[in-house]
Amino acid sequence: MALELRTTSDLLDQHVLGGLLGDRVEDLNIQGDRVEDLNIQGDRVEDLNIQGDRIEELNIQGDRIEELNIQGDRVEDLNIQGDRVEDLNIQGDRIEELNIQGDRIEELNIQGDRIEELNIQGDRVEELNIQGDRIEELNIQGDRVEELNIQGDRVEELNIQGDRIEELNIQGDRIEELNIQGDRVEELNIQGDRVEDLNIQGDRIEDLNIQGDRVEDLNIQGDRGDRVEELNIQGDRVEELNIMGERVEELNMQGDRIEELNIQGDRVEEPNIQGDRVEELNIQGDRVEDLNIQGDRIEELNIQGDRIEDLNIQGDRVEDLNIQGDRVEELNIQGDRIEELNIQGDRIEELNIQGDRIEDLNIQGDRVQDLNIQGDRGDRVEELNIQGDRVEELNIQGDRIEELNIQGERVEDLNGQGDRIEDLNGQGDRIEELNIQGDRIEDLNGQVDRIDDLNGQGDRIEELNIQGDRIEDLNGQGDRIEELNIQGDRIEDLNIQGDRIEDLNIQGDRIEDLNIQGDRIEELNIQGDRIEDLNIQGDRVEDLNIQGDRIEDLNDKGDMIGDLNGQDDRIEDLNG
Repeated sequence: MALELRTTSDLLDQHVLGGLLGDRVEDLNIQGDRVEDLNIQGDRVEDLNIQGDRIEELNIQGDRIEELNIQGDRVEDLNIQGDRVEDLNIQGDRIEELNIQGDRIEELNIQGDRIEELNIQGDRVEELNIQGDRIEELNIQGDRVEELNIQGDRVEELNIQGDRIEELNIQGDRIEELNIQGDRVEELNIQGDRVEDLNIQGDRIEDLNIQGDRVEDLNIQGDRGDRVEELNIQGDRVEELNIMGERVEELNMQGDRIEELNIQGDRVEEPNIQGDRVEELNIQGDRVEDLNIQGDRIEELNIQGDRIEDLNIQGDRVEDLNIQGDRVEELNIQGDRIEELNIQGDRIEELNIQGDRIEDLNIQGDRVQDLNIQGDRGDRVEELNIQGDRVEELNIQGDRIEELNIQGERVEDLNGQGDRIEDLNGQGDRIEELNIQGDRIEDLNGQVDRIDDLNGQGDRIEELNIQGDRIEDLNGQGDRIEELNIQGDRIEDLNIQGDRIEDLNIQGDRIEDLNIQGDRIEELNIQGDRIEDLNIQGDRVEDLNIQGDRIEDLNDKGDMIGDLNGQDDRIEDLNG
């Protein structure tokens, strides 16, 4: 049956009203200014063309619908139902209440300035293209959705549900309330100036790309054994981004301002985050690998995991950085100002920190290895606390270092270099190879059972306190040394060199190989049960007090010696 209905009158209100029933409807052309109550039912409907300014209540039902073209300024109440729908083209300025239902829907094209209440339901939906200035309440449901393209200035309330969703492209200036649910989501591309309330749920999510100036309320969840791969997010401002999954791979984020970013997963690999300002970044996972974060200002960064590897953080200002994990490897932090950095883990290896100003740095772990801290160009390092059972290869460099606390059972290879070092406290059962260099060193306290190879070099050294059961190879060099207190059961190889040495107190059960050299030495007190090989050299030596049960090989050389008091049960080889 070939049929054509055409209105040709010159009336202002041209109408078409009618109904068609048949097994096969072909070559149906309808043209009119206003088309109302058009019902078409058939097993197969082909080549259906409808044109009009206003089209209302258009109902089409059939097993197979092919080449359906609808054009009009305003299209309302359009219902299409069929097992197979192919080549459906709809064009209009305003499209309202468009419902499409079918088992298989192919090549669906919808174009309009304003599209409202668009519902599409089918087992398989392919090549769905939607274009419009404003798109509202778009609902798509199907087992398999492929090649879905949506373009518009403003897209609101977009809901997509399906077992498998592939090649989903969404473009718009403002995108709000976008919900996507599916077992497998692949090649999802979203572009817009402002993206709000974006929710994505699926077992496997791959190739997710999001670009926009402002991205808000982005939630991504992979349920039951999920995998999230190749997630790319770009925007000027990204807010409230939540990502949860068992395995998260190749996560890339770029934006000027990123706020409230939460990532949770058993295994997180290759997450890259770049932005001018990054705030409230939380990452939780059993294994976190290849984490790169770059930004001008980074605030409230929390990372928790059993194993954390290859963590790189770069930024001008880094604040509130918390890292917790059983094993932390290859942690690199660079920034002009770093504040409130907390690191906790059973084993911490290859930790590198570089910045102009570093404040409130706390490190806790059973074993800490290869810790390097550098402050560039007038740097200031404040409140640095390190706690661990075994601390190895700790290097600290900076112009001003304040409140440095180190606690551990065994501390090895500790090197500190800086112009001014204040409040340095070291506590541990065994400390080996401790080197400190600086122009001014103040309040240096070391308390341990055994100290080996302690070297201190600086222009001015003030309030240096060292306590330990066994102290070996203690070397101090500086222009001015004040208030140097050393207490220990056994002190060996103690060398002190400086232009001016004041308030030097040494107490120990056994003191061996004590060498002191300086231009002016004042208030030197030495107390011990056994003192051997004590050498003192200086231009002016004042207030030298030595007390011990046994003193051997005491050599004192100086141009002027005042107030030399030696009290001992036995004094041998005293040369002055």
